[in-house]
Amino acid sequence: MRTGPMLFLERMFTDVTFPWYRYFQNFIAFFIFISCIGIAVETLSDIAEHHQQLMKIVENVTLVIFILEYIGNVYFAKQRLKFIFSFWGLVDLLSILPSLLL
Repeated sequence: MRTGPMLFLERMFTDVTFPWYRYFQNFIAFFIFISCIGIAVETLSDIAEHHQQLMKIVENVTLVIFILEYIGNVYFAKQRLKFIFSFWGLVDLLSILPSLLL
């Protein structure tokens, strides 16, 4: 049985009745939105050139958040391999893998 900060994190990742679960899901949804906006802005060459450094910082922060979320989901999953090879596990992995390979 986990206690203290680990119990808090476990509940934040897995317990839909825990208030911080919803806050965390909203936090992740916000960064998914930011990531989508960043990808769209990259197609606008004038804006992308002028704000290249800011866009790189946002991309890196978003990537770190997505990596931490993936690690947390794997760590707190009751059946880790089942999560990794589930639809959402593969979606999470495929969303971070290209950035890690570059």
